[in-house]
Amino acid sequence: MSVEEIISQSKNELNEVMLKLSKKIEEEFSGSMEKQRSIEEELSKVKAEREEWKQKFEESDQKIKKIEGQLQETVTKLEEVSKDKDKKIDMLELLDIYLALVNNVFESSTHVRILLMLHGGKDSYQLDELVKSSGIGALGVKRAIHDLRNADVVSYDEETGEIILKQRFID
Repeated sequence: MSVEEIISQSKNELNEVMLKLSKKIEEEFSGSMEKQRSIEEELSKVKAEREEWKQKFEESDQKIKKIEGQLQETVTKLEEVSKDKDKKIDMLELLDIYLALVNNVFESSTHVRILLMLHGGKDSYQLDELVKSSGIGALGVKRAIHDLRNADVVSYDEETGEIILKQRFID
């Protein structure tokens, strides 16, 4: 084989190697471009997801602020109700004063005195207890108890002398 043939054959082999190398580089470049597109798509998805989470966080933050506002309103309303409750207690105290005036100053009827005594801390009273603590005679207390029993406000056991208030008017 002549030198020219060898050179020609070497050129052909070199061209084949160059062609294979060029194809290999093109394949690698194409693969890296595809990977880059895939990474860019993934990055875009992550950014979109980040924006969604950011928006959800802002919405949650707004909801929390709204709930805090509602809680503050509730606390304010509770404070107002508490003040109203205090006013009701003051009204009960006023009622106590009124009843004391009616009872002591204007000498109200025996019935009112007995009812006020029955609203005390005990569940039942004895007739003797009411006579001693009311300052009213036994006959007057007994007559008032009978009237209150007939009005179905108290129950009265004549044998034991026990009196039980059936209906509370004042707590």
